[in-house]
Amino acid sequence: MCQLKDIGSKKHEHDHDGCGCAMCQLENPSAASETDDTPSQNEKSKLIGKILLVAAAFVCGELLEVPLAVSFLVSLATIFAWGFDLLKKGFRSLRRLSLDENVLMSIAVVAAFALGEFFEAVMVVVLYSIGEMLEDKAVQKSRRDISEVVNIRPQKANLLLPDGSTQEISSARIRPGDSLLLRVGDRVPVDAKVIEGESSMDQSALTGEAIAVGVRAGDTILSGSVNLSGVLKIQAQSAFEDSTASRMIRLVEESSAQKGQTEKLITRFAKIYTPIVVLCAVLVAFVPPLLGIGGLKDWIMRSLVFLVASCPCALVISVPLGLYSGVGAISKQGVLVKGTKFLEPLSKAETIVLDKTGTLTTGELEVSQAEALDKADQPLFEELTALAESYSSHPIAQAVLKALPAPSKEDVSDVKEIAGKGIQMLYRGKKLLCGSARLLSDDGLDISSLPKANVYTAYDNKVLGYVILSDRPREEAAQAVSQWKQAGISQTIMLTGDSALSAQRVKEKCGIDQIYTDLLPQDKLTKLNELKNSGKTVIFVGDGINDAPVLAAADVGIAMGLGTDAAIEAADAVLMSEKLTSLTNAVKISRRALSVVHFNIWFILIIKLVVFALGIAGIANMWMAVFADVGVSILTVLNAVRILRFRS
Repeated sequence: MCQLKDIGSKKHEHDHDGCGCAMCQLENPSAASETDDTPSQNEKSKLIGKILLVAAAFVCGELLEVPLAVSFLVSLATIFAWGFDLLKKGFRSLRRLSLDENVLMSIAVVAAFALGEFFEAVMVVVLYSIGEMLEDKAVQKSRRDISEVVNIRPQKANLLLPDGSTQEISSARIRPGDSLLLRVGDRVPVDAKVIEGESSMDQSALTGEAIAVGVRAGDTILSGSVNLSGVLKIQAQSAFEDSTASRMIRLVEESSAQKGQTEKLITRFAKIYTPIVVLCAVLVAFVPPLLGIGGLKDWIMRSLVFLVASCPCALVISVPLGLYSGVGAISKQGVLVKGTKFLEPLSKAETIVLDKTGTLTTGELEVSQAEALDKADQPLFEELTALAESYSSHPIAQAVLKALPAPSKEDVSDVKEIAGKGIQMLYRGKKLLCGSARLLSDDGLDISSLPKANVYTAYDNKVLGYVILSDRPREEAAQAVSQWKQAGISQTIMLTGDSALSAQRVKEKCGIDQIYTDLLPQDKLTKLNELKNSGKTVIFVGDGINDAPVLAAADVGIAMGLGTDAAIEAADAVLMSEKLTSLTNAVKISRRALSVVHFNIWFILIIKLVVFALGIAGIANMWMAVFADVGVSILTVLNAVRILRFRS
């Protein structure tokens, strides 16, 4: 095991190279994948020999009356066979004045042996060693489970050569601009653009979305996706180490460095806990005999039970593993969390604040209402509006043209586009105006009695009608907001720089509780801080450069996966799926992870306290103490790994 004094840091010291301890498994993302679980023939022979020694120690110590020297030698050989590494590490730690688990267990074994409890000492070493092996296996399995979540980069790629042939190369050698061949079943090695062919892509490893996405020439595909149906010729847009899949893997693997409050508390606890336990064990061993209560040997054995049961290994392994499993499970839902420290505020979130354009909406404008003031003029109004907008390249004009019939451009003259206002022209010799309220007002037309709209159309000095546009909400936006409320989010708020007219329609369609409009970036930040100052835990979701300050200030800032680099950099998590519904599962998993971690903490402490009490009372033996250490460690590690099995 690792030294407890170093567990709180990203790196910790070892007594030897190639350590396979549980904490190393947690800190080294590749440790589990590189560990060969298949024992060699030599290892099998050693294990058989160790088992025979245990059997001999049992026969000599418990079944047959043998000379003391025989029992002594057999037990000593068994202890060295099973616990040599433990004793060596315990001695080295003690020499450095570091009280860790190895020291506690070594003291217990040596003291029990010195008191003549040979078989008791043997069983402590054997049970501890078996427990440690099982614990390491459990941690290795959990690491593999987490690695499978993010192990989505193919190591080989098919490079297209100028003569049309292909050459298999290492994915690490791919450079932007390289042409690659992607066969059916291949995983995309780097972010790329399709230059030839059509297919469907499985992006579930990146986004958590099970539905395949169709792609064709000109489309961008992300590394980690799987080609399902057709051969594609693609052009690399990024290097291997800069691809979406590589960034995703780095985010998940580095998240353990960002420790939450629970982890920090456990780390601080471990540093002061072990010296206190040793002091208590000394008091248990010597105070009662000095007071005339029982014999010295009996109380030393009780103190050894206390010492063995007290090891905090279960806490310092299961807590970070539980939180890290939470990060892994959330990544399977298409949400990358940049550190385990963000799971705690994510689980406690009461308010979700969102940007509008590109977050709640697709960023594409659509006509939500096109009304003539006189119903009889509706066909003429639509025709003239489309005619005028056909002469503009403005995004509003393009949205209008998608909704209204294609115009005929006959009998048109004197077309003028007035910047910031709209289009003015002559149609069949009469003035046609189409644009903002200012355009019509400047021409002397009164529109004060009309609804607020984005576009007004007037012909021959008569206002014909108006067009109201709005962002198109994401398909899943309303569903996501409903899910958040069912999951216990008490309030949803939209902060936007857009007008109240546009924002109100999105609010109604999505079911948002409250909106604030016409906000500058600094205004958004002020509103967010007001919410935080009221004591609420706030999640903010955004995608633009102007959202970066708010993302950084929120308790948990979440950037849309295809948002700007500035937003992704400032955020605490990234919504790779671009689906707001994925956030629901992220909140649920974070709550489950924290629930499991808290259960493990209480379970460990209660078991240890019970064994402490039973040990001091002389009821618990060393075997029970070993269970309170490694047995509880195994159970809590297995419980932590259950987080990865989340089903929505």
